[in-house]
Formats: sequence, C-alpha cells, structure tokens
Amino acid sequence: MKILFCIYQLDFADHIALAYLSAVARELGHERFFCVLKDGNLSDSIAQIKPNVVAYSANVWGFEELVAAHQAARKRHKFLAIMGGPQPTVEPDAFARAQVDAFCIGEGEGAFRDFLQR
Repeated sequence: MKILFCIYQLDFADHIALAYLSAVARELGHERFFCVLKDGNLSDSIAQIKPNVVAYSANVWGFEELVAAHQAARKRHKFLAIMGGPQPTVEPDAFARAQVDAFCIGEGEGAFRDFLQR
C-alpha cells in the first residue's frame, strides 16, 4: 500500500510523530511518501503518487489550511484519509470539519498499526 504523510508546517522543526508513524508503515512493508503542505501541492502530490492512504498530522496552527487542501484534493482524487496530531487531540470536534475517514486522538503508533493492518 502507498501512504502519503502530510503536514502543514510553518517552521523548520522535525515532527517526530510522522517519523514514528512512517516507521510503523515501513515495518509493515508499505511504501511511504511525504508532503509538506504549501500552495496546493497536496493534490499534485496525490496525482503523482496515487496513494491508498493520506495520513495527516494536524497542528493547531495551519489546521484550516490543511483541511481546505484535503477537501480540495478529495474532489479530484480517491483515497482513504486518516488524521491525528495536536489539533484533533485538543479539539476532537475538528474531525467533523475535516471530513476524514478515520482519526486518532493521542499517541497514534499503535492505532495506526491497527488501521494499516485492516
């Protein structure tokens, strides 16, 4: 399975959560790709990679931009979407606005493993 990990990033800090999730996907034998959201590149990345799953890490900052990019990409492409990260953990109702297929609140390595194995 192809998995595209996506984050909206304002700074240049590494986000270790995506590294953990990527390690889980690698261990299970999945192909992994990364996208730092900017200027509509999510839809372009999806068109190029054709992922089965897009896994979002949603921070409090840039959440609305991430949701807008996801919704625009969903109009053009078919993929399964899962979201986790600080924003959904702080505000679980955010998932309803995001219109994703699955979500994770709190630490996600175990839940993401279960999700990929189904």
